[in-house]
Amino acid sequence: MAVDRLTGGPDTAALQHEIDLLNRLARATTERMPPGELFSLAAAVTRELLDADTGVMVVQQRVNRYAQPLAFVTGVDADPTTLFPRWQPLLTLIPDRSPPLLLDVREPAVRAALPDPEIRHVLAVPLHTRTQRPGTLIAARTREEPFGPGALRAMESLGRQCSLVVDSIRWQRIARNRARVIERAIADATGIVAVLEGPDHRLALATNDLLSFCRRSNRPV
Repeated sequence: MAVDRLTGGPDTAALQHEIDLLNRLARATTERMPPGELFSLAAAVTRELLDADTGVMVVQQRVNRYAQPLAFVTGVDADPTTLFPRWQPLLTLIPDRSPPLLLDVREPAVRAALPDPEIRHVLAVPLHTRTQRPGTLIAARTREEPFGPGALRAMESLGRQCSLVVDSIRWQRIARNRARVIERAIADATGIVAVLEGPDHRLALATNDLLSFCRRSNRPV
């Protein structure tokens, strides 16, 4: 919980700011913002909420038109598919289902995985649904100011929210795919009905009826 340094009580302004940021992300999800814009917003909210120098939203499953993992990084205007390889080594150090995790950049494995040698502090949390780890949130600071306990709590809340965001997009994509299948089936059925109701088909049916009548009556055809 954010604490007011003067009174020692809860910092209500900071808490309200956190709520406002999470609500902003929730509204964007319900308004069906395009996935790329939504993930960029998640990265921006991560940076602002955690008072970080960089916020990163890594998406590790197929989303929308992309068939490969993505990384949306605040302040970087680049194709998210090209940014992912820079952050991928760091993901291997973050266990699935882990709570928010402070990575010690003094450790050789962490230092080697950092995309920027200027990074001094890293806070990350894996996103997860019931069956998948669809992504990871990362906040990084290049300044010598560690993330405190309040940042871990805020990252946990943000992780839950972003997990819902990714899952919502996934289900929207599934629904759109099913709708397209149904539309194609209806179009095919409509085409078949049009053929059956066409003059050529009616003539063929009439001819068949006449032939059947002649055979039943033993009349020459």
